[in-house]
Amino acid sequence: NIFLHRLAENIQDAYAEAASIAEQAVSYIRTLYAFTNETLAKYSYATSLQDTLRYGILISLVQGLGLGFTYGLAICSCALQLWVGRFLVAHGKAHGGEIIAALFAVILSGLGLNQAATNFYSFEQGRIAAYRLFEMISRSSSTTNHDGISIPSVQGNIEFRNVYFSYLSRPEIPILSGFYLTVPAKKAVALVGRNGSGKSSIIPLMERFYDPTLGEVLLDGENIKNLQLEWLRSQIGLVTQEPALLSLSIKENIAYGRSAASD
Repeated sequence: NIFLHRLAENIQDAYAEAASIAEQAVSYIRTLYAFTNETLAKYSYATSLQDTLRYGILISLVQGLGLGFTYGLAICSCALQLWVGRFLVAHGKAHGGEIIAALFAVILSGLGLNQAATNFYSFEQGRIAAYRLFEMISRSSSTTNHDGISIPSVQGNIEFRNVYFSYLSRPEIPILSGFYLTVPAKKAVALVGRNGSGKSSIIPLMERFYDPTLGEVLLDGENIKNLQLEWLRSQIGLVTQEPALLSLSIKENIAYGRSAASD
């Protein structure tokens, strides 16, 4: 059961990787065609599916061995019952009808258990999926702060003080190391740098989509970790690199997040 559990986890990871490759290919189909990378996309998808084939073979092998062992154990049990029943009948401690009834009771119960055993793999897959789902649901977010303070009058002075940051998925790759930045209120500031230098990570840190590994992000001298999260984000107007248009009217898209805004 432990071995099947590990194999089921591995095959789900392999299917997730294959699905991710297919999703990226479909999402960026124009880029894929523009660079004539169709063959590479198909090869990557086929390669990711090789692991699912290997794990599927192992699972089938384990299930086949388990099923064969179950049937073998059932047949040996029947043979043992008949052998013991012969002695009981010979010594007058039981008669043939009782032996046959006990034999069929064991056979029928074994068949019921065997039919239930075929569903163990499905139960295991469901348990693994539920475990990962509830793990994500119950994961405590370090950014959640409903009891924080709010600043009565926001001036808009922003400061990044000795900030170190790396993404949880790649903790070994530093994005910001000892980063300092001061943005005075009512000033327009442009961040310029090469790709991967951390420009796009500044706003997520200010919005508290992530928290810095070390250092502080300050708003009017107050660490934003001490501020109420919903209030903090309501003070920030954000236009992303790739704007998202919702299934609303143009007016409602413009006023999104500001439902009380006037015309």
